[in-house]
Amino acid sequence: MIWGVSTDDKIGCDTNLSLGYTYNSSNYDPIYGDAPPSVGLILLKGPSYYTGNSNDTSFYCYGKNRRLKTGYKNTILYSFNRWRDDGPRNYIESYLTMLGLDAYNRTNWINPVTNQPTRYVYSGDPINKRQPD
Repeated sequence: MIWGVSTDDKIGCDTNLSLGYTYNSSNYDPIYGDAPPSVGLILLKGPSYYTGNSNDTSFYCYGKNRRLKTGYKNTILYSFNRWRDDGPRNYIESYLTMLGLDAYNRTNWINPVTNQPTRYVYSGDPINKRQPD
């Protein structure tokens, strides 16, 4: 597999689609050339959890049959991570990232548009919205 140069790549997530993605910010890569590829990962279905609300439903498969669980919901994209060049340095930083916290200063991410705390670093429109540093 050939890897492109990642120093000018951008990342983001779409919380409505439960989608994480990365793309090249300059539309050129020294390895791939013009129009380099991008990649996205989507959470199709998370585990179900009990809510006790009879309006909540979750489906699961048992053998070849699709079954309904009333009072359960499926989890959605809970947080989105960001790795620095060296990645998480230990299990604590990995865990904090999964909780939706900035693992390096252990605080909530701040949405630059609403100025409110969020679990999703780089969520929303990657072109028209400033991303936190």
